[in-house]
Amino acid sequence: MRIPALKEIIPRILCIDKLQRQTIISLTSLLILTLTGFISTIYFAHVLGAEGLGGYKIFLAYLAVFSLLSEGGISAAMIKRISEGGDSGSYYSASLFLRAVLIAGVISGIIIAKPAFIDLTESGLYYLLILAVISGGIYNLIISANYGAGMVGMSQISALGNETGRITSQVLTVFFGFGSAGLAAGHIAGFITGAAIAFRYRTVRLARFGMEHIRSIYTYAKWSFLSCAGTTITAYADTILVGYFLTNYEVGIYGIALQFSAIATLAAAAMINALFPQLSLWHKEGEYSMIENAVKKSLAYALIPALPAVTGGIILSDNILYFLYGADFAEGAAALRIILPAQIFSIFLLTGIMCLNAFNRPKESFRVTISAAALNICLNLLLIPLFGINGSALAFLATMALSALYSAVLLRDTLPLKPDIPVVKDIITSSAMMAVFILAQREVFAPDSWPVLFAIVISGALLYSGILCTKNRMIKEDIQEVLKKSGMIKS
Repeated sequence: MRIPALKEIIPRILCIDKLQRQTIISLTSLLILTLTGFISTIYFAHVLGAEGLGGYKIFLAYLAVFSLLSEGGISAAMIKRISEGGDSGSYYSASLFLRAVLIAGVISGIIIAKPAFIDLTESGLYYLLILAVISGGIYNLIISANYGAGMVGMSQISALGNETGRITSQVLTVFFGFGSAGLAAGHIAGFITGAAIAFRYRTVRLARFGMEHIRSIYTYAKWSFLSCAGTTITAYADTILVGYFLTNYEVGIYGIALQFSAIATLAAAAMINALFPQLSLWHKEGEYSMIENAVKKSLAYALIPALPAVTGGIILSDNILYFLYGADFAEGAAALRIILPAQIFSIFLLTGIMCLNAFNRPKESFRVTISAAALNICLNLLLIPLFGINGSALAFLATMALSALYSAVLLRDTLPLKPDIPVVKDIITSSAMMAVFILAQREVFAPDSWPVLFAIVISGALLYSGILCTKNRMIKEDIQEVLKKSGMIKS
């Protein structure tokens, strides 16, 4: 069978439905990013160990906090206003002005508070933190303008350039012995690469703006900022608190478990990226039936890879961490078993927050994220001293479950936050049969090396895919439709 050349595939992909096309591009980009990040993290884990990776995770936590302060919710507000149509150039310019003011203020604060960053100064990461905040702000502003204009595919390509530049630079700097500082420097290189790509293909141009544009951005941004603050705290509070109560060694182990578990949310992230601009437009036009159908289908399709990933990860968690990352990281197997189910709840939580923002309800989105942050901090403070990193994993699970429920309650009068039930039943049945198959293989072929582990994972995935496509013709037909339109198979 002749495989179409790339120059033949691209025009055919452009003929696919816009939402499907953007989701495919987003998912493909995320898969490439995940694969390259997965391989590079294995390398970093073996070279730097848990201690070295733990120091880098602490740097990322600082970067997240200061990036949040320098962002101030402006990017989300700009995306929303540009996606609605109208004075896109004026909103872009107003956002640029506000971001410049915030970045200047944050950098001034970091310089004044330099004596407090003893750990960053000693490890050579202090000045890299400043450069990362600046370069990250520029990258975020440009890519957000493209995303708001509906260029989801180009935004994902820019993000791919960012991650590719980051990983390439990090591998080189770690190879030449720069350790955690090399990982931090790679972040800056990635931001620069991604910003350059996004700038080259931007469609929104600078234009004159007035106080009405600033006020419009500010009105949305203040709640978006508070919502993002809650999300950031939820994402990094556990890392900071594990570092506070324990050591960088435990931070590294927990960070790897958390990072690996995110594989379950890949499809959901791709669909959320593709859906937001379209949902925002549909909401403005009052097309609620289209919104409900899109969300229901996206949730179901997000669970197709998520449920088997969680199931297989729980069964093989100790083997995965040992053979991929090293003996030190196998200590995080119990935490990984707890974190993986939490990612299922996070799919519903992220979808709920996306819908609230698309429906121009950032205040309610803030209520979800700030309550999640508060709950996560309280549970971490209670459970880490008692159970170590397993306590932090339990806090994450409880936070995701309760927050997903809260977002569904807030949306109940507008949009039922539930997937296509018949599809979900088939996914659960197929995952259960795959689980039995993997358990049997584990008993017969003890996974005592990574090739055996890889063979078990691949055979389980193939069995799951075959059962699911046999049980659910709609999924099979949807996949065949996309492949036919792209020219990968004959009509």
